[in-house]
Amino acid sequence: MHIRQLIQFCTEIRAYSIIPVVFMEFTEMKKLYILTLMFGLVIHPAVSGADEADPEKWYTQHYAPLWSDNPAANVEKAAQYYDKSIVSYSSSGETTTTNSREWLDSAIKYWVADGWIDSELIKVRVDRLNDSTVVFKSQWLDHYENRDDERSCGWYLANRRDGRWVFTSYTDLDCDEHGF
Repeated sequence: MHIRQLIQFCTEIRAYSIIPVVFMEFTEMKKLYILTLMFGLVIHPAVSGADEADPEKWYTQHYAPLWSDNPAANVEKAAQYYDKSIVSYSSSGETTTTNSREWLDSAIKYWVADGWIDSELIKVRVDRLNDSTVVFKSQWLDHYENRDDERSCGWYLANRRDGRWVFTSYTDLDCDEHGF
């Protein structure tokens, strides 16, 4: 859609009727800027909220990309997807509750020391248990500096708290045993 068509469309739907008559005297670029700003303010919260309300989109479009774009530098962003503490389960049966930020920092330091560069989400299975609880089983492809890529799998439990999804539990999975 060209700028003139966009402005015409907005005129037809009276999208800028709240803008003073002075708007009509603005240049094409200024009109486009104002319309873009208006649409962003009106549409973005609705779209963003919809993505965040859908747990699969929240996971695949917002959380997973953090691990493929300089993840060691994205710890602060990743931490926002976790509750204050995370319950983790080991294969030996041990259950631990840890501050999520400390848990993420520790894991990333260990992975980086092992030559890890980043990870790519390969597959995710989503099981929504109810309106406020969802389980994710995920397969990742982990990229390393000096060795072949490796598959890893994880089980995540997320809960809807204060209007947003947060991870509350995690455990590693054996990819083959879980059909990945």
